[in-house]
Amino acid sequence: MKKTHLTAGGGIVYHIAEDEAWVLLIKRWDIWDLPKGKIDNGESIEECAKREVMEEVGISSVTLGASLGTTEHEYEEDGTHIEKTTHWFAMKSDDSSFTPQKEEGITEVAWLPLQDAQKLVGYENLKIILQRFSKNWLKGNLS
Repeated sequence: MKKTHLTAGGGIVYHIAEDEAWVLLIKRWDIWDLPKGKIDNGESIEECAKREVMEEVGISSVTLGASLGTTEHEYEEDGTHIEKTTHWFAMKSDDSSFTPQKEEGITEVAWLPLQDAQKLVGYENLKIILQRFSKNWLKGNLS
């Protein structure tokens, strides 16, 4: 089987309301997920993360914050074994309405309290990155 490695960028879009962190989740293929996607040629990982988040949730701008590190996962697609490294960033947006990117299988975009998001995301590596986000938020290290 053919193997390849992909690099991706994604974000945890957040806002703080009444001393609670709220994060933006997407529902893709009926699984709660975080917005992310593959890097384009010539694009920095920061540019990739911002572009993918804006495309997947249908917003016009995000402000990039602190790096939250990376996650790794593997999957198979069209007979190719893919190893994917995703670089994560904290992000803020002033937009309040969202349009799910239907062509990417996204059917819903929702603000959820951080604790609820940690329970709902459908992938273990995303629970880990949300935990890392939580630790950074409590330390004031999201900018």
